[in-house]
Amino acid sequence: MVLSGEKDETIGIRTVQEGAQDYLMKNLLDGNLLARSLTYAIERQKFRNELKDALARIKTLRGMIPICSGCKKIRDDQGYWEAVEVYVMEHSEAEFSHGLCPECVQRLYPEFCLPKGGG
Repeated sequence: MVLSGEKDETIGIRTVQEGAQDYLMKNLLDGNLLARSLTYAIERQKFRNELKDALARIKTLRGMIPICSGCKKIRDDQGYWEAVEVYVMEHSEAEFSHGLCPECVQRLYPEFCLPKGGG
């Protein structure tokens, strides 16, 4: 926060653009305004931190991810192999539900499938 005796709005705008949370003028300052400005500055900073963390998670999932062509496990940054679900859950807020696609049902449980072309 910047506290100044200057009444120049241009300076106020520039200081906020350069990272200050607020620009307060001494002659207009009172306790309520200062408390309100501090409260809002703290909340804005919390929000900025949350956005920064979210951006870091997005960047983690955006790059190239080494995946095993056989079992589809993913190699993490330490070189360990883990299930895709584990990797994604650790790097995002995604949740998984599991099911079987028609090809896997046919391959794994052919006895429960109708013959192809029949009914």
